[in-house]
Amino acid sequence: MSNIIGIDLGTTYSAIAKLDDGGHPTIVPVDGERTMPSCIYVESVNKRIVGKEAKSEVGLETESIVQRFKRDMGSDKIYKTTCGVELTPVSASAMVLKKLCQEASKEEGEIKDVVITVPANFAERQRKATMAAGVEAGLNVLNIINEPTAAVLTYATKHQVNGNVMVYDLGGGTFDVTIAKVAGTDIQCLTSEGDSELGGTDLDYKLAEIIDQKYKEEYGRTFRDALGLSGAVAESKSEEWQALLVAVEELKRSLSKVETKKFNLLSGPDGPLRCEVTRQEFNAAIQGLIARAEMRIETAMDNLDITAKDIDVVLLVGGSTRVPSVMESVKRIMGKDGTQEVNPDEAIALGAAIYAGLKSAPEKLKPMQRAALSDVNVNDVANHYFGTIALSDQDSSLVSRVSVILDKDTPLPCSNTKTFHTMVENQQFINFRLTQSAEEENDPQFVNIVFEKELGPLPAGRSAGQPIEFTYTYDEDQVMWVELKDVTSGVVFKETYQVKDSEISPVSIPSFTID
Repeated sequence: MSNIIGIDLGTTYSAIAKLDDGGHPTIVPVDGERTMPSCIYVESVNKRIVGKEAKSEVGLETESIVQRFKRDMGSDKIYKTTCGVELTPVSASAMVLKKLCQEASKEEGEIKDVVITVPANFAERQRKATMAAGVEAGLNVLNIINEPTAAVLTYATKHQVNGNVMVYDLGGGTFDVTIAKVAGTDIQCLTSEGDSELGGTDLDYKLAEIIDQKYKEEYGRTFRDALGLSGAVAESKSEEWQALLVAVEELKRSLSKVETKKFNLLSGPDGPLRCEVTRQEFNAAIQGLIARAEMRIETAMDNLDITAKDIDVVLLVGGSTRVPSVMESVKRIMGKDGTQEVNPDEAIALGAAIYAGLKSAPEKLKPMQRAALSDVNVNDVANHYFGTIALSDQDSSLVSRVSVILDKDTPLPCSNTKTFHTMVENQQFINFRLTQSAEEENDPQFVNIVFEKELGPLPAGRSAGQPIEFTYTYDEDQVMWVELKDVTSGVVFKETYQVKDSEISPVSIPSFTID
């Protein structure tokens, strides 16, 4: 049996796919379904329930439910449950990964090697957290792949899309737009933009606000006020409010098929609510969210200095692209309908399985799998700006500034060198910081420091202003190789930053200047 596995680790739903013996990706059902809720119910200190059964407890055991943790990946968020168990985004994600693989292993045999998808806009800390979740789940993570890139892989190998291809990926919690050039099964990603706080969850919340106002029309105060809820934390702990969010998720699906839908809120502090919700009301409520996605589309095209006429195909990925207003937005902005030839819930997992085949050792592939993948080639781009922090002369004073060394959207692999200079006489150590940002920034407040280390010693007894060459090399596996070379002496310091083993240390003062 095949154990070449790709996993779409989603905000609201996840999926697992395998590469079959013929080299074709197929979804592996979990609990009889093709997708699994990314939801955990901590029933007791010793018992965790993951997936469909956990989702059924939302609104009943709310303070023991952990969900939507993907949005907190890379943070120090702690989820406290009623039985005293505390989870982190990494540990919660690990439980979802473990459940997916345990269920799939019943048919596929032991699963160890996997590829996991991440949003294209994920920063390095979020990617590192995703890899850590895989390790905690007992898996060998061959690689991570950007979700839109995985979707392009699926379409390129199954449906022969060609030309400039845009992926509009609106999932449960995040939005990505990626533009790639596709020629057969040769894929070159060109640019990506995204919003990590935009997804189906936000659409659900807009529907809940509609119900909230209809409750007010009936009883003189909103459902939220009737429950005494004062903010997001209170809402997350309210069984009644969480039950409403579950109900409006189904209402959202219905309004994608019909213009009007009756909605019953069976109980509330002031009484039940029976009302009608129209697609028109829903469309009006989500226009601000859709506008945010449209802005990202425009930015992606501006990055490449192209227009909608230059895009040949638009791929709709993620369950929320089924919302009619979303599809209408794509057609209005792009001048063409988006395609959903592949189930939007499955395209990413299928592409991850293909990528897992590409990243697997050749001896692990069967002859037909090798043949199916022999012509597949995918090249991604750097999805962020990478640089360092140095001192710069500004108005006769030295201030800390970010100096970009590798630009966003540079095709991988890539390399670039920039020269800096030592600050003081007899300087023997360099406080090196690797920075990352979604936009080109020069203010250190607006970048992430993803790696920091004091490097040295340099030769003693020298004057200030000695040239130091910084070379950044970013490879196809999204591993950063850093080389600092003292030009005068030839002394070289080498560091490798990757999501598997990076460490963050306290911020220090720059010890070199920008050339």
